[in-house]
Amino acid sequence: AGCGAGPLLACDHGRKVHLNMEGKMDLAPLVESMLYGIAVTKEPGKYADSKYTVSMDIEDNAANRWVLAANGVSHLDINGLCIQNIIHEVYVFEGASSQDEEVRHMVFRLLHGRDPGKPEDGWRWNLVREITQAMAAGQLHLLEIEPVCGAWVFLIAESVALQKMATP
Repeated sequence: AGCGAGPLLACDHGRKVHLNMEGKMDLAPLVESMLYGIAVTKEPGKYADSKYTVSMDIEDNAANRWVLAANGVSHLDINGLCIQNIIHEVYVFEGASSQDEEVRHMVFRLLHGRDPGKPEDGWRWNLVREITQAMAAGQLHLLEIEPVCGAWVFLIAESVALQKMATP
């Protein structure tokens, strides 16, 4: 689905939001690009308090190289990584979108490895509520890379940045 115009672009019935405001990253160049590699490195700190940096090497259709980096990653799930990883869309959920039911269920699946079902109560939902409240406050972000084929990536991070690499 295409995106509408305006300072904050909402995609797919308003539930997935590109960070595309003035001064924010524009994720549009990553549509139908190739994800070539994912590197995960531990950030300094005790094992129990571990956070990670996840860097993804991406090449767009114009042969520009990009690094999509997530810092302060607490949860990561990568499914279907293969040689040919074609990105359909990249989404970053934060702010008001964190209160969407689908986003809460995505966080639940990332934390617990399964679909939550109903109702949204019980101890398993406590961490989901904490994370979505931190997302609403802008302290955490849920990143999703939806593939045409190949890797489907979900992660929760303190920050997400996109950088275009210099061409040799």
